[in-house]
Amino acid sequence: MTVKDCGSKGLGAFAAEDRSEGQWVCDYRGEVIDFAQRAVRYVSEEPEYLFHLGGGAVAGSHVYIDAVDSDHASRAINHAQDACLEPRVTLSERRVAFYALKDIKAGDELSFDYGEQYWLERGLAPEDDSRDYSPERVARERRKLADAQAASSSLQNPLSRRRRRGRAPSTAEELARVLGERPERPEPDL
Repeated sequence: MTVKDCGSKGLGAFAAEDRSEGQWVCDYRGEVIDFAQRAVRYVSEEPEYLFHLGGGAVAGSHVYIDAVDSDHASRAINHAQDACLEPRVTLSERRVAFYALKDIKAGDELSFDYGEQYWLERGLAPEDDSRDYSPERVARERRKLADAQAASSSLQNPLSRRRRRGRAPSTAEELARVLGERPERPEPDL
């Protein structure tokens, strides 16, 4: 791969040789970090070269590849709705491998679809994307997220709410009473 100027998009990565559809092109290279490292590193700015690999059910267990300090050309792969690359994430290997979605010729710009969520979270619209990123849609999506968060907080552990209010049970009797007030959760279908 080579890196060249792409005008308003900044830098871009370009194929140095032909690749056939389905063929591996490159891996995204950078430092593997966890949620806590991300929170500290990007406390006051939006990360630009952070690829989310996913995470487990445990809060804070998300894993990322941060290419901000990488000198590998993969950090310059731009977004395109009609992209030529598909990222394949393997969380257990902490790896993002890019494969060709179609035949790529030497000199073609390499791109992948960052996904609608990427743009909606930033309130931006890419130049060459026909999907709806209007301020109205961004507001609707943010309302949906806020509503979902509010709904999930109603199922929150009553001990957590009391602890935040400084009224955590201090005796076994109080704890038994509070636990008795907890709403029952439906049994999962097996």
